[in-house]
Amino acid sequence: MVTIRQAATMNPAILGIHLEGPFVSPKFNGAQPRDQIQPASISKLADWQRASGNRVKLLTYAPELNRSARFERYCQENGIHLAVGHSDARFGDLEQCQINHVTHLFNAQRGLHQREPGVVGYAMLDHQSKVELICDGFHVVSPVVKIAYQIIGPDRLELVTDAMEAKGMPTGQYQLGGQPVAVKNGRATLSNGHLAGSVLTYDDGFRNMIQFTGCSIADAVKMTSTNQAREFRLNGKGSLELGSDADLNVFDKHLNLMATYSCGK
Repeated sequence: MVTIRQAATMNPAILGIHLEGPFVSPKFNGAQPRDQIQPASISKLADWQRASGNRVKLLTYAPELNRSARFERYCQENGIHLAVGHSDARFGDLEQCQINHVTHLFNAQRGLHQREPGVVGYAMLDHQSKVELICDGFHVVSPVVKIAYQIIGPDRLELVTDAMEAKGMPTGQYQLGGQPVAVKNGRATLSNGHLAGSVLTYDDGFRNMIQFTGCSIADAVKMTSTNQAREFRLNGKGSLELGSDADLNVFDKHLNLMATYSCGK
């Protein structure tokens, strides 16, 4: 947290922190070490928030294990959006929570079943929630990406990379949370074969979304920029309106990334 706080003072592109755990379900831990999972704690979250300089903006947790009106109220009062993820929550659990965000849809969560909608069903039906999607073709295969796009739509989907330290690096051995990770052919995996985050770059995710779904460039921009800016009320971000920050990616007609500008530089 301290490292991120220090980096953010030098780099205005660091807009906040997403705490993806440790208040999650051991059943859906994904690549998170089970021995690090713990019950939700206001005091610990407050410590992390202080250490980060109040930069925690999004918290993924498992509400079926950590349901607490007091905890939810603390997050709301401190500008922390609550997300369901790494969770075995049932549809009914989520209807009672102050959830407005779903972490990486389909991955590490209770899926859709004809007798229990689960987290996936909630994401599809709750029109107030923003819904993340890892668009690398490994975490979610292309036909399922298209299904999500057609059901949830470009106004609620938010593309994420879920990338770890090996992003942009060659094939080899890396680490995630102290665990060895092998990267080969665009996949990052633990020794047991489970996916360990991704090595997806955001421009690749942008192109993949267009290729997988046939969506327009305008809709792809919504899902990679505008929706996030609106959800977190990032003034000056997510649009090219007069007075907005000059944060731009420039692509050629084949969608190859040619240049990136941050605040006009």
